[in-house]
Formats: sequence, structure tokens, C-alpha cells
Amino acid sequence: MKRRIAIVSVLTGIGLLLWIVEEMISLPLPIKLGISNISTLVALYIFGSREALYVTLGRIFIGALILGRLFSLTMLLSLSGGVLALIAMLALKDVLSIVGTSVAGGWFNIVGQFTAAYFLIYSKTSLFNFFPLFGIAGIIAGAIVGFLSSRIIGSVKSALH
Repeated sequence: MKRRIAIVSVLTGIGLLLWIVEEMISLPLPIKLGISNISTLVALYIFGSREALYVTLGRIFIGALILGRLFSLTMLLSLSGGVLALIAMLALKDVLSIVGTSVAGGWFNIVGQFTAAYFLIYSKTSLFNFFPLFGIAGIIAGAIVGFLSSRIIGSVKSALH
């Protein structure tokens, strides 16, 4: 039990570090790869749903606290995307590959963020004109994160056993 808590804490820290690094990288569009989701996928496939939830919520809340964004719109968008992505990944984990699960997570992250943005910021349907661009970006990012995660999960599983 102590070992599990320690590993989940390390995964949360790694996810947090990846998230902060990604926050520092500015792209011309507000699109991010979501590399911090690697830690969530590792937790999901190594331990299960509860630990994946701890990692997801931990990195979102602690990251928002560190960057001074606790309960800001940015944090709420991140939370809505992260939670919806996790729900989708939990539902599809046993049906799809790691990469497929991550692609679904990337897609549902965008769905969650757009839905939250609609209700919290901009209640006009024209917001969804941007959805195809961000949806495609979410799928591509999910594939990249899934590929990287599958490599890491294999290594972590063999190291733990």
C-alpha cells in the first residue's frame, strides 16, 4: 500500500512537472499536446481508475495553485476537459489499445473544454466553429501521448514486477 501511494505521488509530480513545462512553451495557437496526461495513462493502466483520478485531480489542482490560477477559468476548463477525458478513457480502456484510449481522451478533453467554455465564457454557438481545428488537434495529441505512454507503461510494468 505504501509503495502504491509513493508511486502515485511520483506520477502526480511527474504529470505536474510536464504540465508546467508545457505551460511555459508558447505556441502560435492555444493548442497543447497534453503530455501531462502520460502520468494519468500510466496510473490508469498500472493501477486503475482511482489512482488515475488522483493523478488527474492532483496535477490540475496543484498546478493551478502553483501558477496562481486556483479556481480560475483556466483551471475550470482544464478540470472539465481532464475529468471528461478520464471518464471516456475509463469507459474505453478495456476495449481499445493504449493509443486508442488516449486518442479518445484527447477528443473528450476538447469536448469538455468547449462545453465548459460555452457555459462559462461564451454562450454563442459560433464558438463551435473552432471545434474541428481543436478536435483534430486533440486526436493528434492523444495519439502522440498514447504512443509515448504505451512505451512508458511497458517499462514501468516490467520494473514493478
